[in-house]
Amino acid sequence: MTEKERDAIERMRQSGLSYQQIADNLSIRKEAVRSFCRTHGIAPSEDTTDRPVCPVCGRPLKQPEEKGRRRRFCSDGCRTEWWKSHPSEKGYDIARMHVYRCVKCGKLFRGYESADRKYCSHECYISHRFGNGA
Repeated sequence: MTEKERDAIERMRQSGLSYQQIADNLSIRKEAVRSFCRTHGIAPSEDTTDRPVCPVCGRPLKQPEEKGRRRRFCSDGCRTEWWKSHPSEKGYDIARMHVYRCVKCGKLFRGYESADRKYCSHECYISHRFGNGA
């Protein structure tokens, strides 16, 4: 369990979520959440209303009043982090993906097989192709 997950479990539990709700939000086992909470003495707050929380950081979400889609993440950063760590939920076939090394920064990244795949991001492509002054 990572430090981020531990912090998120603590925030979610104190905001009144059940072990199962926390486990579903973080995609971990309910028993792991229960064990962590019991070991560290983390109890739910007095106000146990069913409030949605961000699955990455555990912050409570403010949902739109009437119109609009319900929020799932508190920020773009949390949304991006979630989808990067859960590619199979987005419909990617991880078994068919290959690991590549970026020509510019040397970082390892995943992608479908392609003869011309060289860069981990558009920023690396622009920087390598046109130089840092572009």
